[in-house]
Amino acid sequence: MSIQPHQKTFLLIVLAFLLPVGVAKLFLSQEWYQGGVTNHGQLIEAQSYQDMALENPSPGKWQLVYAHPEQCLQVCQADLTLLANSITALGRLNERVEPVVLVPSAMAPQTRQTLRDSGFILAEHPAQMPIGLGDSAIVDPLGNWVLSYDQQGLKSEQARNSRERFLDVKKLLKMSKVG
Repeated sequence: MSIQPHQKTFLLIVLAFLLPVGVAKLFLSQEWYQGGVTNHGQLIEAQSYQDMALENPSPGKWQLVYAHPEQCLQVCQADLTLLANSITALGRLNERVEPVVLVPSAMAPQTRQTLRDSGFILAEHPAQMPIGLGDSAIVDPLGNWVLSYDQQGLKSEQARNSRERFLDVKKLLKMSKVG
């Protein structure tokens, strides 16, 4: 039985469409493909200010939140500076974002005032936080915690972490119609 020329063309067309599907199925089933990551921070699963019994310190705005440790040493000071610089770097989008610092209840009043004077909104540490002390997060205008970023000790890692947080918040602001 010989294959006619029009049957050969038909088989080649079918093969041209089925071969990529088969190869894709093989890659997925063997887990050879790793999907791309569009965000740099760690996704926070279903956590909001309301869940933590806290009032949203800046409702209707995106928030870059920093969990202030008991003692603010060099790393903490650098984190606060980078957080403030990230807000400034957003340019015209910075009106949609507020820097929030979660402070311990035992913090000295003069330290609180210094933070307020630097443009930070202050809120008390909740009993249960989705981030650790010294870490930061992005919170949406509805008070839902979206992404977290771990504290980095090395200066180069701090700068990278700050840049990643900046890129994530910028992307969220572009995609969001809220806040």
